[in-house]
Amino acid sequence: PGALDFDWRRSHILTCRKARIFRAPVEMAARPEFERDKGWSPSKKAREGTTPASLRHQLSQRAGGVIAAIDQLRDLAALADLKLDFPKIVAIGPENCGKSSVLERLAHWSLFPRADGICTRMPIELRLIHQSPAELKAFCEANKLPYFADEGYCRMTYEKPGVSKPLKESKYMAFSKMKDLVKHYHDKFVKDMNGSLTGIISDLLVLEIKSSMVVNLRLIDLPGIIQASREGEPADICDQTTRLTGHFLQQPHTLVLGVVSATEGFRTSTAMGLVQKFKKQADTIGVLTKADRATDSRPEAKTNPYRELKAKLDGTSGDMISLPMGVVATRNHDSYFDEGITLDQVTAREEEWFESNLPGYLSDGKAGINALADKLV
Repeated sequence: PGALDFDWRRSHILTCRKARIFRAPVEMAARPEFERDKGWSPSKKAREGTTPASLRHQLSQRAGGVIAAIDQLRDLAALADLKLDFPKIVAIGPENCGKSSVLERLAHWSLFPRADGICTRMPIELRLIHQSPAELKAFCEANKLPYFADEGYCRMTYEKPGVSKPLKESKYMAFSKMKDLVKHYHDKFVKDMNGSLTGIISDLLVLEIKSSMVVNLRLIDLPGIIQASREGEPADICDQTTRLTGHFLQQPHTLVLGVVSATEGFRTSTAMGLVQKFKKQADTIGVLTKADRATDSRPEAKTNPYRELKAKLDGTSGDMISLPMGVVATRNHDSYFDEGITLDQVTAREEEWFESNLPGYLSDGKAGINALADKLV
């Protein structure tokens, strides 16, 4: 009571010139959810390897000072209930363009469903919650879970838009056990709503991960934008996917990954049309996936088969639109042919390929998953 007795549910801006991901309204509420760990750093495996652990490594390197400063603020009794609502990163793009793979590589966790045709039929949110080793150990004890320092502990919730309380909620379990359940429940929820595994639904499947090896972040994978319906799918599937994507683009404080295969037209992509429609160009990073398939087979390109891809990355192609945050090319893995390959191995292979086929683009920050993570922070 007194001078500090006022409504903390106001929006404030936390700004860091080096960390774009932190340029977002900060909601202060009556329950703490930002987890502290002054000694947080990438995993030992990531530190010892040649390949950084993507987004968590970049945030540690660039925004570690911000995290430490927030910890110091939270140590003050008056700010002990500080809650930070970090921006969401949503991936949009056509069906089978590699959105899920990009998000998994950024998060460094593989959880999204895999299938022929439409893989993602409902919005799936990875809700990453960082906990210090001490906090994670206490969490495991409270939930009667075995503690492993390098493990992630997950639960799945099924949420309706506009309804604060989840409709369904699983118990916490080790990441290794959750992974096999995600596709099962994803498919079940779609079948329950639509009567069969067809079409899409707007309900949200949330995969919450608590770990010392993640940063506080929300990554959202959406069903791909469909251009034409096929037999067995709803006749209005195109409108459904477009409306759902537009809904997320209208949400405030959302960073957008506009994902388009490098073999397809960028400017003619429905995803880029929606980015312009909702005036999200300044908050969008273009991601050109499947870079290794973007060869130019014309005779005049014999000595420079990736010249069209280079032109897109250099901003000299007439196929591109202006995105202030830039464009990055990636070479994702094929989950069918690369079964058993770790995400670190995927990144190492990617970097080797770009060095051989597009020399200089890695160092210029125009290629590779780590270049994308760097743009996000």
